[in-house]
Amino acid sequence: MRFTSFKYSVLSVFLVLFCFQFSLAQSGGDSDAVDSLKIVKNAKFEISYPDSWRIDQSGARGSEFILYLPYVGDNVTFSENINLLIQDVSGYDMNLQAYTDLSVNQLKQMFPTTKIITNERKSADGLDYQRMVFTATQKGLNLKFEQRYWVFSTNAYVITATYLESSAAFQEENVKLALDAFKPLGGK
Repeated sequence: MRFTSFKYSVLSVFLVLFCFQFSLAQSGGDSDAVDSLKIVKNAKFEISYPDSWRIDQSGARGSEFILYLPYVGDNVTFSENINLLIQDVSGYDMNLQAYTDLSVNQLKQMFPTTKIITNERKSADGLDYQRMVFTATQKGLNLKFEQRYWVFSTNAYVITATYLESSAAFQEENVKLALDAFKPLGGK
């Protein structure tokens, strides 16, 4: 019973992930390269990102933050973004491998068009994490995702970048910089 409840919790992470993508565009912005970065640091995490991006730390949809990337091309209805969810895993005896297995299974069940491109274990700053890159079609949009997650004794940190496949050439470099700069502080 308890594992089933947790399974639905992981399912809700994926549902929130897909809800973020279909937010109506909330801020414009120009897509020129930016020289400076902004930094957000608190007791839970640290991240730096280009100053042309807009951040929402209101807790919308259970997130710690949503970073909105600048528009690319004619896209005005889809807000490409990076978001962070912190999920309580206390009491589930959940490690990184178990969370990865559960996440992959849930993703394939929920979104049949999913194609996993990369699913690999990585390490940074002495912490292991899982990096998954995948594509899916949702509401007629061809989307690309990069998701990284860490599992600590009581929390799973799930940071997800979501953008249109058609803008990948422009977005991937800045997305990678932001994701590489992200540091979960719950495991230290």
